[in-house]
Amino acid sequence: MTMFVRDTPCETMACLGELGLVDLEAPEQSKVLAWIERAQPLSPLIDAAVVQAEHDGFLEWISHNSECGRFECAGVVCSSRESEPFCDVAPESFGTGISLDRGGCTDLALEQLFRDTVYASRGRCFPCHFETEKNAALEALHFIEQTSTCDGSSLETMHNVVEAGLIDVLVPEQSLLLQKPLGEEGGGVAHGGHQKFYPGSDTGYDNFVYWVKRYAACQGTEG
Repeated sequence: MTMFVRDTPCETMACLGELGLVDLEAPEQSKVLAWIERAQPLSPLIDAAVVQAEHDGFLEWISHNSECGRFECAGVVCSSRESEPFCDVAPESFGTGISLDRGGCTDLALEQLFRDTVYASRGRCFPCHFETEKNAALEALHFIEQTSTCDGSSLETMHNVVEAGLIDVLVPEQSLLLQKPLGEEGGGVAHGGHQKFYPGSDTGYDNFVYWVKRYAACQGTEG
């Protein structure tokens, strides 16, 4: 639902209302809640309790706007998107980024592949590792950029990953970019944000692993 997100909560709610996805007269009847209830998560980490928590959080937000929105969001309307909006965190689908791999080890090839794999799955790291959300986790490494353009931010993020030493080009599987989000629960290393990947049936993990191995291979250190 990131396609509906705007700069402020008030405008986001205005857009959801304009599209008929929220019902401020009967919040519990809002269509967006039905969508959440029907969710079929791609990762085993997202269980019924997580889906219910998201449902309840949305309902609380809609109910609050139903009662207070006319005062807090007076005059706010849904503006149109720019012709080339910043790239959204799209729902992950198996193999999407991998299938777009054009091959080769040029800077452009690796940069585009990073965008289509790691950056496409960056939602797993929200909000703790986002540069724009520093207050969410003060001690976390804020390596994910989401400012200027989509291409520019993805490129900056890739450089942050490399410069922060998150890639082990000698033993790619031991890269912190892979080991941290696994958490100790998943066979990785301690992670303040707990386990984010579930090897074996997790598109986000596949995306991260694929890019890390491709990057390492291009450094001439992996067979």
